[in-house]
Amino acid sequence: MKVKNAFQWHRQQSAIPGPIEIPAGAPVEYTAGVYWVEPSFFPKDSIQQHDALHYGCRVDPDNVDQPCTKV
Repeated sequence: MKVKNAFQWHRQQSAIPGPIEIPAGAPVEYTAGVYWVEPSFFPKDSIQQHDALHYGCRVDPDNVDQPCTKV
């Protein structure tokens, strides 16, 4: 799965303010009923990766290419 259209991630809890541009094609995972940008997408040991691991970068279900279907 991947992001269909680029969007801005507004991190409410981050120590570094400002949005992060998430490009189309960023890898997406599905966990606990929510779509997330995979933390491994961000540079290793970066604040962006930290925030993705601890707070998550949610992706709107309508912005996911090939979303999971409920079984």
